[in-house]
Amino acid sequence: MDSVVSPKILHEDPDFCVLDKPAGWLSVPGRSAGPVLSEWLEQAECSPLRGQKAWVVHRLDRDTTGVILFARNADAHRRACMAFENRETRKIYECLAQGSPLLPVFRVADPIEGAPSQSQVEVLKQGKLGFHARVRIFTGRRHQIRIHLANRGHSVWGDVRYGGAVRVAGVDITRVALHACVLEIQGIGRFEAPLPADIIQWSELLDSPVAGEGA
Repeated sequence: MDSVVSPKILHEDPDFCVLDKPAGWLSVPGRSAGPVLSEWLEQAECSPLRGQKAWVVHRLDRDTTGVILFARNADAHRRACMAFENRETRKIYECLAQGSPLLPVFRVADPIEGAPSQSQVEVLKQGKLGFHARVRIFTGRRHQIRIHLANRGHSVWGDVRYGGAVRVAGVDITRVALHACVLEIQGIGRFEAPLPADIIQWSELLDSPVAGEGA
């Protein structure tokens, strides 16, 4: 794991451990290759859970960065999972996406694989080549933000699967530009992770000149 960025511990107590997940990490072992957060928690020398079981509460996609919570015992895992199931959570992401939305704040409620899904998108900055948005999700479907924005013609930068730009103003967008910045769970706490350096750098491309402008 020396060649990859290690997770950062945002919070830990007797019941929970909250990490700032780097890009390229899997939440749990899967079919894709790459380092795994749950294994890092259980095995890394610097982990507060070394030698213990890391109970998975929720997941983030491999390329998505930001706040992810693990439980340290069965009771804490049950409480956290019930909070997610009962929607006693507040999940906020930030992303860079294509186009210019008609409204500064809008909701998308397109079903995903037949299941009800709802996201609220707030444009934080509109540029010539796209926009920086804050997205709150009220349901937790797989790829929800990526699908909802793509359905509106605003694919997330770097999202090859759903038509996102992989090169902006001559710069390669090397992953899906999506970050889980806030996770708040009733009775457990509120946790935040700062924007990673790559998304900060890419956001500076929003106001790059459009091809042919100023000619």
